[in-house]
Amino acid sequence: MFYSVALSQIKYIPKKIINNILDENHCYKKTYDEIKEITIHANTKTSNKLKSQIINDEPLKKAEKIINECAKKNVEIINEESPLYPNLLKQCPDKPYVIYSKGEKNPNNLILLAIVGTRSCSNYGIENLKLFLNELSKYKIGVVSGLAYGIDIEAHKISNELNLPNYAVLGSGVDHIYPREHFKEVKKIINNGMLISEYPPGTSPRRFHFPCRNRIIAGMSKSTIVIESDIKGGATITARLANEYNRDVFAIPGNINKRSSKGCNLLIANHQAQLITDPTEILEYIKLEKNNRKEIINSNQIKDINKDHRIIYNYIRDNFNTTFNNIQNNLDFTTPELNSILTCMELEGLILQKPGKIYQIF
Repeated sequence: MFYSVALSQIKYIPKKIINNILDENHCYKKTYDEIKEITIHANTKTSNKLKSQIINDEPLKKAEKIINECAKKNVEIINEESPLYPNLLKQCPDKPYVIYSKGEKNPNNLILLAIVGTRSCSNYGIENLKLFLNELSKYKIGVVSGLAYGIDIEAHKISNELNLPNYAVLGSGVDHIYPREHFKEVKKIINNGMLISEYPPGTSPRRFHFPCRNRIIAGMSKSTIVIESDIKGGATITARLANEYNRDVFAIPGNINKRSSKGCNLLIANHQAQLITDPTEILEYIKLEKNNRKEIINSNQIKDINKDHRIIYNYIRDNFNTTFNNIQNNLDFTTPELNSILTCMELEGLILQKPGKIYQIF
């Protein structure tokens, strides 16, 4: 662990170069020693700065301080050898050597989806976010976002309400929450997922940290969903990075006259994102199978549901936004019987009826 933290403190060498050496050596200490040997014998002006820190072993001294600080603040240090290091992030050429975290929800037990968007989200964006997360919450899926204003924090809030594991990737240390207004939600995230950062404790948020953290959001996720976005901003950066990592990118189209939809519309027009209008399209695209579903009803509830209710419940669960006619055509119930059962299930809080006699799991 010590040398992986030390590598993260080396300046003036791109991460991709260090990662190439690390991939060859499969050893953090050997990689550090090799970089030290190379830089001591280099003659460029850039390497003079590097030489100074390496000769004085500044990265090692910093690593010792960071490890002590993490121990004091109960912050976990995760490198690639840890079972908590996101598997998909390991595939990225500019992956961080270590990440710092709070929370114990292993991201490798879930399919991770990045949810990103504008800081100035509209009701249209929030309603779509609720629609998508309500369906996704029925599967073993984790949400990844950045805790920023707008779509990010709404994604975390809704995920927590649905008890959906979610992971907040920060542009600061995990002990330095930004924005401060989101501290209340952070406590829920720690219990229901993880706070993640490549920056050690005590690091304050800086403008250039946020584009860097976007690569972690895209890198650890199987797919990225852009809910609502302007042409320029963190969401489109994350979408670009996801494409570079050869991950699926989805975008929800919006009003052509609204600034907050121009980014999504452009991603779709340029074939940089798959157009989606329904959450089931994502489920089909990433090939989620039924055995990846979370059990919606606990064992006590199952005992209390009679056979007919259970049949209808399972049908609605497996057919998102199904209609009364679809249920009746596929199941053997008369109109009075079905009306009665659906009404009872609504009162029991098992299902939700939407306008047009459309049903979904509550």
